[in-house]
Amino acid sequence: MMDDVGRLRDRVSKLSKHFDLAGRAIEDISTSARKVTSRGEKITALEIDEEGVAEESPEARPALVAGS
Repeated sequence: MMDDVGRLRDRVSKLSKHFDLAGRAIEDISTSARKVTSRGEKITALEIDEEGVAEESPEARPALVAGS
């Protein structure tokens, strides 16, 4: 019986480590997705005019806040 309990403890420990690794991988993927999205938004905010000069779209400029 004690051997079974020991094996169960080992398996729970291994499973816990597996979930920890999976959690870290999900955090890394979320960070990468956030960075890619941010870069994509910055690229989208740039408009190329007809002469090939890059200029920022009005939507990409920060709005002025009253009282600032």
